Amino acid sequence: NGIDTIRQSSGLIIKNDGTLDISGSSGAQTLRGLSGDEFAAIVLGNNSLVLDSDLSSTYAGRIVGVGTFIKNGTGTLTLTSTSTNFSGGMIVNGGTVQIGDGNFNMGSTGTGPITLNNNAVLEFNHRVGLPNIGSAITGTGTVRNTGQGNTTLSGNNT
Repeated sequence: NGIDTIRQSSGLIIKNDGTLDISGSSGAQTLRGLSGDEFAAIVLGNNSLVLDSDLSSTYAGRIVGVGTFIKNGTGTLTLTSTSTNFSGGMIVNGGTVQIGDGNFNMGSTGTGPITLNNNAVLEFNHRVGLPNIGSAITGTGTVRNTGQGNTTLSGNNT
């Protein structure tokens, strides 16, 4: 395909200050797998990044931009970065998005709206702190807190 297209069968590991920048692409980009260390970055710009995977993985880096992050498939994606430069929103169409790793890496949902479809799960799993999730959470999925820490949902949730 074009020069600004990620091969859809690809999984991606981002480490050592690596950046996936799709801000200049001509639309949504799809990955079959995603993982990255705390030095990684994904720059969405106005575009959407679709993770379509039945595998479980952890992404510890930043997500930046006003685009949408879409999670498909039955796997669990664990987000452990506390970066809040992501304001586009998250759509979870399957599986689980876990915020935090059960230890001291609390993670973040960003500041945009969150939609849970098809009985998808948004799970908060942190040991300490009191995250305040101000994003509106809607849909047919489940929100659960499985860690030792408390989570406050202060958005307009339905």
